[in-house]
Amino acid sequence: MNSTINPKFNSSINPKFNSSINPQFNSTINPQFNSSINPKFNSSINPQFNSSINPIYNSSINPQFNSSINPKYNSSINGFYIYDLDNELKKYAIIPPSNNKVLLIFNYDSSDLVEFAVQHLRNGFVVFDKDNIEWIGHYESDNKEGYNYFDLDNDWIGHLK
Repeated sequence: MNSTINPKFNSSINPKFNSSINPQFNSTINPQFNSSINPKFNSSINPQFNSSINPIYNSSINPQFNSSINPKYNSSINGFYIYDLDNELKKYAIIPPSNNKVLLIFNYDSSDLVEFAVQHLRNGFVVFDKDNIEWIGHYESDNKEGYNYFDLDNDWIGHLK
């Protein structure tokens, strides 16, 4: 693996060593302290209140209805690979051309849509379970064209490249 994009080998993109990209130390990227990036307080990033960012109600961002964004039918879709902390590839995310404020997140093995994320105002995304539309985590910029993945307790659980 390329060590410049691997947070285990590049401390500048590792939130354990770079406090500016760690929500436990930087309140501007911590949804518990910044209501503008918290979907409980900002309805514009909450798919329960904003149907334009909800794949259930917006067919242009639903891969079940739009084959151009469905990796089962379109292999040339660009996006991010999502790794766990052991650098195992788990999922991948695509940005639908019709709505660049949303990431559609697919299981890597099955290409099934499992989550989606909505861009927030601090160059990151809030992540939702696709079935229950529950907020489950957030992606925060690593300042190197990727993101770190945090759960709701702001524990680092993965990264996107």
